[in-house]
Amino acid sequence: CFTTIKISWAYIAFVVKQKPFFFFKKKNFLNFFPCLCSSRHCFVETLYQQGKLTDIEKAVLAEWHQYLTTNPRLDFKVDLIIYLRTSPEIAFSRIQKRQRTEENHISLDYIKTLHHLHENWLIYKTKFQPLPAPGVAITANEDLGILLDTEQVLERQVLEKIASHSSKD
Repeated sequence: CFTTIKISWAYIAFVVKQKPFFFFKKKNFLNFFPCLCSSRHCFVETLYQQGKLTDIEKAVLAEWHQYLTTNPRLDFKVDLIIYLRTSPEIAFSRIQKRQRTEENHISLDYIKTLHHLHENWLIYKTKFQPLPAPGVAITANEDLGILLDTEQVLERQVLEKIASHSSKD
């Protein structure tokens, strides 16, 4: 039970300490990575599948997610999911290039598991449905410098998706 409390507190701390950053300089976008839904559906699910969470721990985290995303006093409504779709090998290569001490233990298998869950959730829509918001997938296998050069194209894609979603409300 102590593990459950520790994990729950870590989950809350993670959400509270998230520092939003502006995805596009000209617009007021608050973008969290990983998003609350990704944390719940992919990262928590991976820990559970690997036997690192018990049924009770998973249930507690699911309850926290439910509370955070449905409490009217909190503003965690998701308007759009932006999925930077990257192959596991490229994601793993980027992790290795960063050489962050806290990431030394991450394996390619772990990245593949997360990738598989994200693909099933956001692309194939075979898990964790319905989506809490519309999504846009942006291929992010290119060099990060090239992605930054195409920022205007990406911004237009995202704004069009938001506009089409807003017109349906």
